Amino acid sequence: MTETFGKIQQPENCPNLVVPKVNPVIWDHLTAPVKGLDLKLQRCQRPMVKGLTAFVNNLEEVTDTDGDIVGLLSNAVFELSMLRKELIKPEIHPRYKHLCKDSVKTTQWLFGDDLAKTMKDLAEQHKAAGVMRQPKRGQVQRFSRQPYPASFANQQRYQQAGWYQGSRAPQSQSFLGQRNNKAFQYARGATTMKRPYSGNRKPRH
Repeated sequence: MTETFGKIQQPENCPNLVVPKVNPVIWDHLTAPVKGLDLKLQRCQRPMVKGLTAFVNNLEEVTDTDGDIVGLLSNAVFELSMLRKELIKPEIHPRYKHLCKDSVKTTQWLFGDDLAKTMKDLAEQHKAAGVMRQPKRGQVQRFSRQPYPASFANQQRYQQAGWYQGSRAPQSQSFLGQRNNKAFQYARGATTMKRPYSGNRKPRH
């Protein structure tokens, strides 16, 4: 089979009519199992590419049938390239998974010629999307400070009354259950206060 492949020469006007290789930047970081699967798919792709190349080289006048044959074989090569991308996708950072979509043109390299520029553009798009993204529905915004802090005068007044303990939360009772605060003692004394003596009443013996 290697000898047969060697007889078929690539057309000069079809530089991308080859089995695309994985870009070195990505290939160097793939795990061994993923590399093995990709190499197997490349071996499946090679006969299709060579058969398509041989057919194109022998074309003198393209008919509708010839065009359909070329389209079908080209689609098979394309689908195998997309399958290779899907197998590599879990190995890629989530920010750059867009590289595995069909919108990224496959050339002699599986992820395009100018991979560095494509990755830079994706990073900028990801950053812009993060800025434009709105909070999810029902998401509660957390504050590091209280949105409406009490003034110092109110805090001091509440603290004197026993209703405010600064940053400490009440232990076991609510602020109305504190028996040692002045407000509670005042309210208790008001309910037990005796009426003043009037001259019309006779003293008890």
